[in-house]
Amino acid sequence: MWKKVLALMTVFCLLLLIAGCSEQSTLDGSYTSGDFIYMLQEDGTAVITDYTGSDEELVIPAELDGYTVTCIGDSAFANCASLTSVTIPDGVESIGRAPFSGCESLTSVTIPDSVTSIGQKAFKGCKSLISATIPAGVKSISDYTFSGCESLTSVTIPNSVTSIGDCTFDGCKKLASVTIPESVTSIGDYAFRECSSLTIVSIPDGVTTIGDLAFIFCYALTDVTIPSSVYKVGVNPFAGCGRIKVSSSSPFLECVDGVLFSREDKRLICYPIGETIDERNIRYAIPKGTKIIGDYAFYDCNTLARVFIPDSVRSIGDYAFFCTTLISVEIPNGVASIGHSAFYGSRYLTLTVTAGSYAETYVKENDLTYTYAD
Repeated sequence: MWKKVLALMTVFCLLLLIAGCSEQSTLDGSYTSGDFIYMLQEDGTAVITDYTGSDEELVIPAELDGYTVTCIGDSAFANCASLTSVTIPDGVESIGRAPFSGCESLTSVTIPDSVTSIGQKAFKGCKSLISATIPAGVKSISDYTFSGCESLTSVTIPNSVTSIGDCTFDGCKKLASVTIPESVTSIGDYAFRECSSLTIVSIPDGVTTIGDLAFIFCYALTDVTIPSSVYKVGVNPFAGCGRIKVSSSSPFLECVDGVLFSREDKRLICYPIGETIDERNIRYAIPKGTKIIGDYAFYDCNTLARVFIPDSVRSIGDYAFFCTTLISVEIPNGVASIGHSAFYGSRYLTLTVTAGSYAETYVKENDLTYTYAD
């Protein structure tokens, strides 16, 4: 009897060995095919989960052990220092989270039109990546997709894209221009932060929201026109940028002498550093009726010496006056709140306050130099 059992077990092991010749299974349910590790999805297609090779120019196969590759999984090729180019085959429908993150030598990727989804941080930190063309089926560019791609000089965004995520092009220092298609309705927080070579950006009709500090540190961006469709603007999206224009038909925003305001809450959003060329380089009087000085509103305005705040203002936002050259600001009695580090960096500043006011309490708690109003 034991001989029969032993014989059956031997046959069974041989069958397993034969079955495993083309696909080597591991304990976690994944398979190995050459330098690729993959898993099978419910529909019988393969998702690449890891790569163990060291190729410089890599062509990802369309099939692994007869299974069609339809997905590049999360972090599948992350930190592959040797990769200089990657060709993704037709048939791949989705690219996961951070699959090429940290591939610092990667200069080019071919992304087929079959791809409809690209995950967050897909090419984050690919410092050598020069250009990118996003396939026509992609509907949104996820957060941090090209963040830290310092060599990226051009990107093509198709009309299928409706949103640009947070920090999408953050730190793309060589990106000189970008055309945002008319299909886009939202631009995320820090989307183009520190794109220091960006000189041209066209915000199309149809965009409704622009996120916090979306274009901060884009010092080469001298002119921006905001269409009338934009109804929501976050914390100063254009901190450190040049002149700002708003469509005259906008019911939500307005420019007064080049300074951006929200009509709804009477908020001063942005005092652009490129707008002033004469005496206003030195002093600025905020218009009467303004109720809020927004977060980062005067950020990096390092020519201003004096700012006059009207009695209508009730609050001053975080880092509102991050201006190294300020020497004098008078805070009216009606100001009931002052944000975190509102006057940070203003080393020569003397604030004028009213005795017993909220502002007096604030300046004492923050050890700021002040004097009393007459």
